[in-house]
Amino acid sequence: MRQIIIPKLELEDKVLYLGYFENLKEKTKNSKAFGLSLDEYISIIDNVGFYYGNDTTVVQVSRDPLEEGVEGNSVDLGSSFSGSISHDTEFCLKKDEYLWIFKFYVDKKCYDGLGERERAQLDKLSEEMKTNGLSAFSKENKDEALKLYKEISKRGSINPTSLSMYSGPIANFYSYYFSSYHERYGACLLNGDANLKDMTNLKNYTEHFSAYSDQIWYFGIPHHGSHHNMSRAVLEFAIRLAIIQSGENNKYGHPSFPIIRLHLDNDIPVKVITEASNGFCFSNPLSASDIFSIFKKQMMLYKSISDL
Repeated sequence: MRQIIIPKLELEDKVLYLGYFENLKEKTKNSKAFGLSLDEYISIIDNVGFYYGNDTTVVQVSRDPLEEGVEGNSVDLGSSFSGSISHDTEFCLKKDEYLWIFKFYVDKKCYDGLGERERAQLDKLSEEMKTNGLSAFSKENKDEALKLYKEISKRGSINPTSLSMYSGPIANFYSYYFSSYHERYGACLLNGDANLKDMTNLKNYTEHFSAYSDQIWYFGIPHHGSHHNMSRAVLEFAIRLAIIQSGENNKYGHPSFPIIRLHLDNDIPVKVITEASNGFCFSNPLSASDIFSIFKKQMMLYKSISDL
């Protein structure tokens, strides 16, 4: 692997990742989590590239705005670029001229609902980490990180940060691209655990990708189709197919039936991809066999309907 692109881990993210590790230890009654000791876990958090080796460059995407006075907003992904960069930047693949871009959006909604006490506690632990490092955290600090993680997780998604990725042709190549290739090759927008249920965040998200709204034909529904991450279809984009990735017969009931339904109600077919097959596709009108297929593959689907 030559290059990886991840959301930038801020100090507050690392505090919650430590709380997550301590929570797993507590649940499993084991001194390790993911088969890793605390020191091994910390080494990966502090140096993400450590896991991939010296030949892999790491690009960390932040929510920071572009620096004033910096001309242009693109970076050539074909280079050996590494480091931190704003999510306002277009990452380009170059062949004679720039033809294809990736653009990212970093979602950090889990911090927006923090109360004053939680915010003060998180700031205190972040400052302690900045001063002494994660490996020097005392047991008291670890216990505080664990408590903070549990308090935030009660509100729903605890993912400290999530990355969405647009992949498609640049605007001035768009018409040439579609006259040269079959039109099924549209641009896609893939989402990790983006919180698109929050209307303010959804507005920021759609504005961030507004320059490509007509090109986004394929849309990755966030968080395996969970009803916690969406409450309406993203009609700001020209979506022709929504895609859900979820585990076969998973215990969480993913994907949520109402999420499939709200896309079908807007004439957007949904393809569900699992590890067990090439997936199954639903389109409007939803037939009886489609409904049976949903229940057969996802026995806990209706568990989420009452929560929508």
